[in-house]
Amino acid sequence: MCRVTGSEVTTLVLKAISGSTKSVSKCELHRARQPIELKTKGDMKLKLVLQTILILLLVSFPARANNASPFFLRTAVTMNGAEVPAGLYELSWESQNSKVNVTLWKEGRFFATARGTWVKNAVQYSADEALLRVNSDGSRSLMEIRVAGVKKSIVIENINPVLKVKAK
Repeated sequence: MCRVTGSEVTTLVLKAISGSTKSVSKCELHRARQPIELKTKGDMKLKLVLQTILILLLVSFPARANNASPFFLRTAVTMNGAEVPAGLYELSWESQNSKVNVTLWKEGRFFATARGTWVKNAVQYSADEALLRVNSDGSRSLMEIRVAGVKKSIVIENINPVLKVKAK
């Protein structure tokens, strides 16, 4: 039975990468297919270092929501107090149960974010839609995002609640 060491695997990998035309023996091929047996403390330390580097690389990349889609706003709106001009954005959301954080990105840069709640609908929308409230000054606030292909919509939490005052 052929046994392989870490240095032999490195040699085989280097041959494959370099496109070496030197023939490889059947034993070398067999060795390349077998799991690497770590024989020395140096090999074990190398494995630990490589695993640590891999974990650090995975953690260091900025986490982006796995739920994202293009989102077009036909008119300028206010979202969570931020002025958002009309245009094409990337809408992403991160959910925790019925609560959701919604973020708008433009050309890979953060633009605005808001907190909301998932609400069930009887209708499944064919395209993303925005429900807007027209404010007393004529501006528009984003109230609800209807996501295409889902029987739910995201109701944005209102940070500027409408107050009704009765005159005496």
